[in-house]
Amino acid sequence: MNKQGVSLSAGLAFLFATVGFSMPAHAASVTFSSPMVNGYYVGTIHPATGSSAADTARRFCQDNNYAYAQSYTSSIRSTAYSFINGTGGVGNWSVTGNANVTMLDSITCGDAATTYYPNPAVNGYEVGTLYPATGSSAADTARRFCQDRGHSGAQSYTSSIRSTAYSFINGTGGVGNWSVTGNANVTMLDSITCFGTRVTFASPMVNGYYVGTLYPATGSSAADTARRFCQDNNYAHAQSYTSSTRSTAYSFINGTGGVGNWSVTGNANVTMLDTISCATP
Repeated sequence: MNKQGVSLSAGLAFLFATVGFSMPAHAASVTFSSPMVNGYYVGTIHPATGSSAADTARRFCQDNNYAYAQSYTSSIRSTAYSFINGTGGVGNWSVTGNANVTMLDSITCGDAATTYYPNPAVNGYEVGTLYPATGSSAADTARRFCQDRGHSGAQSYTSSIRSTAYSFINGTGGVGNWSVTGNANVTMLDSITCFGTRVTFASPMVNGYYVGTLYPATGSSAADTARRFCQDNNYAHAQSYTSSTRSTAYSFINGTGGVGNWSVTGNANVTMLDTISCATP
């Protein structure tokens, strides 16, 4: 059976065109200063109760028709505030007043095209996991499934418990080969929604030389170098990289923190970036 991803954005565009409306649009990201729900600023007293600041920020963004929370800032205050009456960002927005509230002073929401995979399959078998008994968690499995298809990550997934043959990641943390087995009480991923785009550059080069750094002796760290490389190639950030130590001529950032011109030099014991995975958003 051929399991095709269905683009939500394309489907919505068709729907709005059919009924004669234009599709709503907003910027790729927007920052809400002093975000409010029901007339009160947003906060949480997690871990005492309610949802964490990160889950609250994500829920706020999703309620405002953005895909995810890119970042947020917070401070501790004593005030009346709106909070999610539940854990993990799930529940009604309620109002209360407390001391030592983590208030979300700003939330930056990001937008991303999403692709919905019903009944996701790998190698002809639907995807699942026996975690924590073995293999990767459902979240790591969903993320890996999306990244294998060129997405940045998994925005969400649904699951159910079944007894079946299934594809699973033969390793932890989403790392390992896809294998097939059969078990009882399998957590099967009934659907996965992926977001963004991702590409891996093997042996990345700048100005005809492979990319590296002598940090901490000089220049930018490997992480800052990877991020700058991705941004120079019109991606939002570096999702991951691999490296090895070699003695070679190489391109490096002539400055710290990923800021500066790309220059070329030659050294011993260079941290060379063998691969860089770039993603947007």
